[in-house]
Amino acid sequence: MNNVYKIHARLIKTGLRNDAVSLRRLLLSFAAAAPASLPYARSVFARIPSPDTFAYNTLIRAHAHSSPSHAVSLFSTMRRDGVSPDHFTFPFVLKACARLHVGHDAHGLIIKLGLDSDIYVQNALISLYGSIGSVAGALDVFDEMPERDLVSWSSMISCFANNSLGYEALGLFQEMQLAGNLKPDEVTMLSVISAVSNLGALELGKWVDAYISRTGLNRTVSLGTSLIDMYSRCGSVDDSIKIFNAMSVKNVLTWTVLINGLAVHGHSREALDMFREMKKAGLKPDHLTFNSVLVACSHGGLVEEGWGVFESIKMDYGMEPTVEHYGCMVDLLGRAGLLDKAFDFVDMMPTRPNAVIWRTLLGACVKHNELKLAEKAKAKIYELDPNHDGDYVLLSNAYGRVGRWDEKANVRNSMREKKLGKKPGYSLLSAEDMVYEFVSGDDSHPKSNETKRFLISIIDDLRVEGYTPHTCNVLHDIEDEEKEQSLSYHSEKLAVAFALLRFKDRKNIRVIKNLRICYDCHCFMKHVSDKFDREIVVRDRNRFHHFSKGSCSCKDYWSAICQASVLQELWNWVTLQTVELSKETRDVMIEKDSFREFSSSISELDVLLRALSVGKIEAARGSEFTKAALEKLNDQLRKARKIIKNYTSGSRFRFLLHSHSVLSQMQGLAKDIASTVSSLQLTNLDMALNLKSMNDEVIDKLKSMEFRVAVSTEMIASEIENSVSQSSRNRDNAVTLLEKIAEAVGADANASLVQNELALLKQEKEEMEVQKKQAEALQLSQLIQLLYSTEIVSSPRSDETSTYHRQYPIGSFMCPLCNKMMVDPVAIICGHSFERNAIREYFESGKKDCPTCKEELQSLELTPNVNLRSSIEEWKKNDMDWRFQAAVSRINSDDHLRKDEALDDMQVLVATPRYAVRAAKEGLIPKFVESLKDARLNTMATVKCLYCLAKHCDDQKQEIVAAGVVRRIVKLIYNGETEPNMLGILLELSKTEGLVENIGNTKDCIPLLVSLVSNSNPDIALKARNVLRNLSSNTHFVVKMAEAGYFQSFVARFNQAAGHQETRALMAAALVNMQLKENSINDLKDKQFVHSLVHMLSSNSPACKSACVKCVKKLIQYPKMVKRFLSDPATIPLVLNVISFRSDPTLKQEAAEILALLVKACQPPEFQMYQGLQELQSEHNVGLFLQLVEKSDPQFKIQFLHLLIELSNKSKTTQSLIRTNTDAINHLFSCLDGNQPFVRRWAMKLIYCVSEGHPDGVPLPPSPVKETAINSLASILTCSPDFEERSIAAGIISQLPKDDIDIDEILLRSETLKAIHEVICSSDEEFGGIGAPNNQDKSLLENALAALLRFTEPSKPELWKQVGQLELYPSLVRVLSTGNSLAKQRTAIALAHLSRSTNLSVSDSIRVRRENSMSPFNMMNLFPNMPWCCSASAGNEISCPIHGVACSQRHTFCLIKADAVKPLLQTLSDTNSGVAEAALMALETLLEDHSTLSHATAAIVDSKGIEAILQVLEKGSLPAKEKALDLFQQILNHSRISQTLFQRSEGILIQLLHDDAIRKKVALVLKQMKVLPDQSSYF
Repeated sequence: MNNVYKIHARLIKTGLRNDAVSLRRLLLSFAAAAPASLPYARSVFARIPSPDTFAYNTLIRAHAHSSPSHAVSLFSTMRRDGVSPDHFTFPFVLKACARLHVGHDAHGLIIKLGLDSDIYVQNALISLYGSIGSVAGALDVFDEMPERDLVSWSSMISCFANNSLGYEALGLFQEMQLAGNLKPDEVTMLSVISAVSNLGALELGKWVDAYISRTGLNRTVSLGTSLIDMYSRCGSVDDSIKIFNAMSVKNVLTWTVLINGLAVHGHSREALDMFREMKKAGLKPDHLTFNSVLVACSHGGLVEEGWGVFESIKMDYGMEPTVEHYGCMVDLLGRAGLLDKAFDFVDMMPTRPNAVIWRTLLGACVKHNELKLAEKAKAKIYELDPNHDGDYVLLSNAYGRVGRWDEKANVRNSMREKKLGKKPGYSLLSAEDMVYEFVSGDDSHPKSNETKRFLISIIDDLRVEGYTPHTCNVLHDIEDEEKEQSLSYHSEKLAVAFALLRFKDRKNIRVIKNLRICYDCHCFMKHVSDKFDREIVVRDRNRFHHFSKGSCSCKDYWSAICQASVLQELWNWVTLQTVELSKETRDVMIEKDSFREFSSSISELDVLLRALSVGKIEAARGSEFTKAALEKLNDQLRKARKIIKNYTSGSRFRFLLHSHSVLSQMQGLAKDIASTVSSLQLTNLDMALNLKSMNDEVIDKLKSMEFRVAVSTEMIASEIENSVSQSSRNRDNAVTLLEKIAEAVGADANASLVQNELALLKQEKEEMEVQKKQAEALQLSQLIQLLYSTEIVSSPRSDETSTYHRQYPIGSFMCPLCNKMMVDPVAIICGHSFERNAIREYFESGKKDCPTCKEELQSLELTPNVNLRSSIEEWKKNDMDWRFQAAVSRINSDDHLRKDEALDDMQVLVATPRYAVRAAKEGLIPKFVESLKDARLNTMATVKCLYCLAKHCDDQKQEIVAAGVVRRIVKLIYNGETEPNMLGILLELSKTEGLVENIGNTKDCIPLLVSLVSNSNPDIALKARNVLRNLSSNTHFVVKMAEAGYFQSFVARFNQAAGHQETRALMAAALVNMQLKENSINDLKDKQFVHSLVHMLSSNSPACKSACVKCVKKLIQYPKMVKRFLSDPATIPLVLNVISFRSDPTLKQEAAEILALLVKACQPPEFQMYQGLQELQSEHNVGLFLQLVEKSDPQFKIQFLHLLIELSNKSKTTQSLIRTNTDAINHLFSCLDGNQPFVRRWAMKLIYCVSEGHPDGVPLPPSPVKETAINSLASILTCSPDFEERSIAAGIISQLPKDDIDIDEILLRSETLKAIHEVICSSDEEFGGIGAPNNQDKSLLENALAALLRFTEPSKPELWKQVGQLELYPSLVRVLSTGNSLAKQRTAIALAHLSRSTNLSVSDSIRVRRENSMSPFNMMNLFPNMPWCCSASAGNEISCPIHGVACSQRHTFCLIKADAVKPLLQTLSDTNSGVAEAALMALETLLEDHSTLSHATAAIVDSKGIEAILQVLEKGSLPAKEKALDLFQQILNHSRISQTLFQRSEGILIQLLHDDAIRKKVALVLKQMKVLPDQSSYF
């Protein structure tokens, strides 16, 4: 920078402080030193009087990375000042916008300015859209790009990866590899690694690692660090360590990433050791490093070490801890249960804690059941971030753990009001390059049911080995059985079960969980890893857990916290149950003394438990015993509550009748509770004496408690039993009994009591009827009649009852909600039954009461009513019997209306097997088939009947076929009445082997079935496919299927016909005449089918062998079949056998054609993959083919020549073998003079093939045959009427050995050049050439131009002088404008040769003339009106500005004289490989004479050469850019260019500085232009 400052000082001293050009260059130097120089750069920019686009671009680029807001502001100023941005402006502006996450409107402006097609702008747009999360926007830009470079692909891959679309990123990376010769660089691979890391897919990660090694990409520090992070996030920290150890250079981030990986994998001590090693290596940790080390302490419970690390941040390194460091410390203290210290630590923070820190505290409080502290933390969060769903879920869980359901419900209601949803838990299983997703409660996975069944069986097995589901993790007010079921289907369990089921041999199971793994699943994984001998890696939201042999990498530190939490939750549940049970038993009115005594004891137990802590009991008795005892006690209290609830919510009359049973159950539970409390040995704990005394007293009371039935209660129960058993009842006695009952239950004997009891009794009676408990139902019915006999309420009228029963056969079968007979009856908690879907919709509408009794329901649980369903089914059975008899009667009638009604009924009935059998026995089969002919009847109903009979009546299938059902169905389908059951009939019938022939021989049946395989209805398509499969036992039928386009059965039958060569020969012969489509090939590429077909070549039967050869020849016309045949190692050896041994010549010819087609279809890289292809190029086989070419009849030669040509195209070995076989070469050239045109053409093709590109050229026979051969080629080129022959001849001539003087002499004597001249001239429509049509084959022109290059070689003066005599130049110049790319390239090379030859011949002449006369340039100044180049008139000798009069000779070639400069410059726009390079080579010949450089460069500049060269620099290939730079540099040295072109070239060259391959050459040109200083870093 000091040098730049000095330059600026010199500008100020010399008065150039405001010179725009100088300031722009100075600005460029300052920008290169950003960001340190940015303020100075801005001050320099401010002094430029009218900054142009370049100046703005330079300053915007300098600010784009380090100060993006300044860059955007500068762009706004640029627009405001009216300076137009160009395609260099926007990449920098968009880069700045991306860093600021703004710029949505930039794209519109780019389109408006017409810059949206520039590749640099497009790349920047992709990066911008990716940074602001608009993947769709980036993809739109990417898809619309006509050309994409490496930056385009890398930017799009990065966009996917950074927006959590890992698979899309990897898919695009694969697409990029297939798109062209783009080699990914470090930036590309960093994005790919990021995508794999987000997916956590270890197999993909290892593939990426191997890919980097395989492609030789340099493993920089950034790349190595990313691989360490990738392996860590994919669950393989061992691989992370391997990468780390292999890195020779490591920075702070490298160490930090490994420390963090060890931390999240539970290797806390190892992470701290690595931290110490880092410090020993002399590296200073940064904020991220400390963050990772504190995470390691947190996961390992290393509180003291964590404090030490935290304090060292400031004390040892002088850094201020960040809020992230404080958050890690809060997490460390919270995990360790030091909640008070954690709260104190937060209060002492120097900065205000953010929501994340309070959220960490909230999680710790919930984990340790500190509800008050949790509420305090939530209040703080609400002030900072009130709409975070996770906070509500945590607090809701905390309430659920202690059974505070109302508060839990309030929290959930708040979430609903704020429209916050809980994130569903899901797990991802990575296996075999696939990722499977599992969601708890989601059955969409295809293996869902199978996986769940397997998971339940695993849990059952694990129970035997000590695993117990930890139901306290399920925070709902439901029964334990339901809680266990809820736990069973957690997504991580489903993933592991699926892995064990699907991948039985896989030792490693890797699962990613989006939430934190629960305690129960943690225990489950440990048991599974031990029982199944698997290593299970679970990556949850916070860390990795490695389960192996029954232990976890977290060393159960987290699990121990959960265990303590589980015990605390159990303790809370037990105390909650005691409170609720005490309340419920206190309110029981019958035998209230016994219940109140029990209530008092339970209340005392509650006081005792609340005075203790579960930690004391755990310390004394152990966690497992304490847990088991608390679970047992909780279960006993729950059972007691359930008994009380069942009877207090029902009829009090019934309770009195069953009071003895209830009290007996309660007495047993009291003793069980006493036993469990006693087992806890609370008196051995350190507690107050009064508590010990209370413990003993509670145990004694419960043990000795007796629930006795009072005498009065027994008397009332006895009176009820006597009363209900009497057939006639006295009203007064009934009222008296009612009063006694009312007194016993503490109620008044009034209408309200009677009505309530009646409602309850009726409900319970319905329940008993449903459960088929007739005795209980009868007793309840008698109680109902007893209440009615009091006449306090009126009995229902008998006429209404009878009407109701007439309308509904059984009233209890009808759903009160939908008023339909129930199909899936379920009972709700109050006892009423409803149709499942109806009651579910009722509850989903928000109602929580019973639709019948309007009782508010505590639970919306639905229980299947099995007994009611059985009753309904029995009633339906009787009803169906009646309907069947009625239908049979109507089907036999002549009334088509009655018959149609009967068919409608019968289609439902015969779906049941017993009615299908009965229908067959009634003789209905012929009537059903006959009904298909009657258009007035319901065809679909008839088809359904026949389908059911075919399905359920095996013995009647022959009768169904004999009745003509198959033909009738075929006709119906042809008439457009396709229906799945029609195919169902054929399917069921085809399952019987004896009926297959009847079905297959039915006219049009098989083609019709084949057409239905692709039916849009999947059911029809599947059934058609299955029918065809059943018919496949018959070879004749499978051939018919194949002829109709269905080959699956054909292939299967062919494979099964092992040992039956005649069958296979018949099938192969049939296949030859078939029409094949793409889907047919997909079936025929079956590996076994191809192998079986190929082995037919080894058959001794000529017919079999012939059928095979013809079949193979037909199949290899399809690329997919070629690969399949080549993959079979027997294919080529067996085909060679056909050629090698005596066999039919026609068979040999076809075998050779097969080999040629196989070789042709194989790409060069694949050619080395297949052993058979390697055998073909052996010396023996190539010699055999050459021998067959020589000895075969003319009609058979062609196939062997074709084979040799294809082999030569793919194999250098074959080329060498042919070239060195003198006899073969002599024979090939002898074919040129033969009278077999087809043989001649193929022989020429083979000669050209072995010659093209070979350094020794054409392998010619020795003299004197050599001269004959060359003359033959010349003659063919000159005289042949066949354009292809002439083209090949020209191609061979172009490949003749270059340094053979004899060949040159032969060509001079021949008419070769004239023939070339004719071809080139005839390509121009104005020339009117002989024999060549206007649309002649382009290859003839291309090969003629290639042959011409021999005549234009500067080293062969005799030849190129002959070219000059023909005046070929105008036609050559026209080819530059009209020819294709290859023609242009060869023309440009020819012109370059001719121009260089002219330079050599006239340079001395020019030098002599200029010594003795005025220079041509000075003459032009004296005679400005005289044209530069010479006239065509022979009488005027006019000099050109390059060669003067030396090139004025008629036969002397000159690019200026031939007007070739402009066409050559126009050719530079051709981006095809080699064209621009050839044109530049021709133009460079103008600059070879240093004495004429200024005139030559002026000629190029005046022909708009600068613009053309700049176009090459913008869009050309790398070799073209290098040549263009050389030419541009020479023009700069000897000519002046306009300011506009100077600025444009300056911008383009600056952009090229990013290209490493030409950076130095570009910098030298910029230095020559005085844009870059001499001391620039680019040198």
